[in-house]
This record gives sequence, C-alpha cells and structure tokens, in this order.
Amino acid sequence: MTTRSEKFLDKWKRTGGAGQGDGASERKARKQALADEAPSRICARVNARALVANYRAIQALVPDQALLPMVKANAYGHGAEWAIRTLRGEKELYGFGVATLEEAMEAREALGASGRKIPVIVFSGATPWTEAKGELCESYALTPVITSDGDFREFVRGGWPARVSYELKFNTGLNRLGMSLANAREVVRLLEKMAKAAPGTSGEGLSQLQPAGIFSHLERGS
Repeated sequence: MTTRSEKFLDKWKRTGGAGQGDGASERKARKQALADEAPSRICARVNARALVANYRAIQALVPDQALLPMVKANAYGHGAEWAIRTLRGEKELYGFGVATLEEAMEAREALGASGRKIPVIVFSGATPWTEAKGELCESYALTPVITSDGDFREFVRGGWPARVSYELKFNTGLNRLGMSLANAREVVRLLEKMAKAAPGTSGEGLSQLQPAGIFSHLERGS
C-alpha cells in the first residue's frame, strides 16, 4: 500500500524537486477550497498571546530544557504557519516537530530564510528511508527521525549521517515506532565504521556523524 508520504514524495520528484516557495499558490488554493467547504456556523478563534503564555508557562516548569512544539496536523487544527510564526522567537526553542514530509516543507517555508537554522523534525514521514527522502531533507534542511533498524542501516549505507542532521527513536515499550534497544551497540559500531572510512576523520569526525538527538516515546507518563 502506498502511503501518503510516498505519494507526496513521488509528486515532489516528478515536479523536479521544486525548491522553497514553489507551489505556494497551489497550497493557498487548496486551503481556500477547504475553507469554502467549511460550515459557516463554525468559527475558531486563536490568540497569539495565549499561545505564548502557554509556552512560557511550560518553560517555567522546566527552565533548563529546550522545548519542541508539535505542529503536526496543521498544529492540531490551530494553524501551523500561525503557530510557528508566533513561537519562532521564543527563548529555549529547540525547533518544531511535524509528522509528514509535506508538513515539514510547509514549516520550513513558514520559518523563512532567517529561520533556516531552526530545526524542523520529521517524526514519522522518513519511514521507510529512501534516497529520495534524503534528497528532500537535504534540500529543505529537515531533520528526519530514524525509527527502525533497517532504516538506520540504509541511512548509513547511503552516507546520510554526514549529509543531514538526524535523530534516532528507540522503542522502550510503546511498540509503535522505534529502533530496538538491543541494537544500540550496532548503531555505535556502524557510525564508528563510517567515521574510519571517511578520509581525514578521527574522533572529531565521529562526533560530526552522531545524531542530533536520541529519544523514545514512553509507554507511560510516570
């Protein structure tokens, strides 16, 4: 079965891997069409000051931690572009999280050229890993999350740790997505092997190949 991400990726490739900004009119027309179909009795009001206040309230609870607002599914219906532009200047912002590659591209465009260094982390759209997904992530400065042992092997085989920022997710009991904890040593071995194979690298070369982050989706909250 072809996934939504694969269909989108195929369209992106067929249009020549368009750069940032391309397709804006098409997305605007799609959003307008959806707006035209919405029942007139429904009205959603969002407040930027309230969103910032919520962000800062959470930050106050964990003052030593960077925060990663999840803006997948159009920021859960609140408007991803609006949420990103509202929060992009806040302190201790780690980046923005999305589910799909299409959401990631829209987030990157919302951040603009001045926000190029703010990470956009793709939590599930990079699975299964392919060279085409790597090219898209590289083009848009996206951070894919690698969630399976097989994907990580393909990721390393293609030399992608040296080309894009990435994160690893391990399965610690939720059993949804995540690499096996039993293969953690294999991850280190593959990265060390890649570092040694790269000309002119040493311990510093290995650090450049390491993931930007390692995390898990906890089975329970306490």
